[in-house]
Amino acid sequence: MSSLNHSHQYPLLANLQRHTLFLVSLSLVPLWAFNRFKWNARFTLDQFHLILAQVLFFVLLSRKLRSAAQSPSPSSDTASDHEIHENHPSPGLSPSFRSAQRLKDLVEQSNDWIGIYPTPQLRIMKHRAINSVYTVQMEVEKGTVTLEQLVRCLTERNRWEWDKMCESGQDLGDGIIWLRLKGFWPIKPKELVLRSFVFRLPSSDFPQTKPESPQPLVTILAGSTSTTHPLRSSSLEIKYAGYLIQQLPSGGFKVTHIVDLAGFGPLPTFVTKAILTKFVPSSFRKLIALAQLITPQNSDYNSLSSNWMPLTLDHPGTKPESESDPQTSTEQQRLQVMIKELKDVIQDLRQQQIGKTSWWKKGKILGAVGAALLVFLGTQPNFEPFAVRRRQVRWFYKLH
Repeated sequence: MSSLNHSHQYPLLANLQRHTLFLVSLSLVPLWAFNRFKWNARFTLDQFHLILAQVLFFVLLSRKLRSAAQSPSPSSDTASDHEIHENHPSPGLSPSFRSAQRLKDLVEQSNDWIGIYPTPQLRIMKHRAINSVYTVQMEVEKGTVTLEQLVRCLTERNRWEWDKMCESGQDLGDGIIWLRLKGFWPIKPKELVLRSFVFRLPSSDFPQTKPESPQPLVTILAGSTSTTHPLRSSSLEIKYAGYLIQQLPSGGFKVTHIVDLAGFGPLPTFVTKAILTKFVPSSFRKLIALAQLITPQNSDYNSLSSNWMPLTLDHPGTKPESESDPQTSTEQQRLQVMIKELKDVIQDLRQQQIGKTSWWKKGKILGAVGAALLVFLGTQPNFEPFAVRRRQVRWFYKLH
């Protein structure tokens, strides 16, 4: 673990420098105000006292931000007051499994959604309990794109290449990405770190199989949720986001896009409507266009044994759906799940170890050193800025 922590020392120092520069700049505001409006002469404050006040502001701000950093932030893996309480997974499961299970529990309750914003070729709905969560349903006709192309595009292409609300991004590895969102009134540009996941849902969760169908129709859940990463900061948190892709008996797909606007705060109705009726469908059309450029590996894109097919979102201890070779497929799925869980554990240990070395301690030491230096300079009679100001203050007191 020491070698892992050593690899993140430079990002930590960069974050420390940014936070320290922010605190120093913010604490200089009172000093600028006193000099700008000539309040120092009115209150007979010399530069020595002003700089001491600046140091005091620095210490107070560092304590305030320290308490904010230590307070538990709402995590994507923590249940909210409005969270669906059915089929909760075990606490020992990976974050991706828990997030996928939460998202599935949310979208499978059809009675919890009401229709809004009637739009041709779209079905837009809003959650009854969670006011910030919406879904946009679209249908893709047969022959437009295959399931393999769509799944591989979601897993292989970068999200900022097709998402119209993204300006840029970075792949941080282990299914974690960093995105910079575009800004438009009244939404400011924001940054967020997401953990992405793709699972195949059991056919019993969304039964659409015909009696004469040789294979069950596949349902894919591709989602993402906010997380943390030592290399990137986040100014936005998203709990529910993703795509539910359901194969239809006709050969096409029904795609449900889950949208969470809680992190943007209160939005005017026309902004919410523009996001749901324009940005979301436009992003999906771009995704379809990129998916069509991918060359399929298999002619039988319904094959459940293909290497591009995601793992099944099964509960622990349940037997996966039968595939071409049930025993081999089950062992492969177990091995892949174990590898993914080990990666998640390593990532969590990294974040816990890095969090122990908080930047505010170093900032506090820097403030103490700066205060000591200023006190030393202030006591020197030959230090010209302070000496001139002291003579002015003495002259002011003699007149009064």
